Amino acid sequence: DSTWRMDTGEESIPSGVSAAKVIPGTRDPLGLLYALRAADWKSSPELRAPVFEGRHLYDVQARLGETASQVKVPAGAFSASEIRVRVFERGRELTDTNFSVWLANNAERTPVLIEATLPIGSARIELTSQR
Repeated sequence: DSTWRMDTGEESIPSGVSAAKVIPGTRDPLGLLYALRAADWKSSPELRAPVFEGRHLYDVQARLGETASQVKVPAGAFSASEIRVRVFERGRELTDTNFSVWLANNAERTPVLIEATLPIGSARIELTSQR
């Protein structure tokens, strides 16, 4: 219910706007998903990025897993690559928090499946349709 602006110190923040000081390159969780899609996994099988989710700053390490899995979701069957994501806070891995993202092996790198393990349980997000 609130809006935060990430402040790297490179731009001025208007008065009345809530801002959190972060290091350059920090992403929000949705921005991380876009970074995973944009990464050149063939050239570099790992991506590291700081992620701010509104309260905490995490370090995220993503690694290329399986590269030609067949993933079936309600939107259809896709040849997809798995990206395994580990989450760290203050240098310590959060062993109860991790997720995998399956990106279709297409030009758009469509996210077709996300499976997450969190302290409150697990989640599975499936692509149900596409245009």
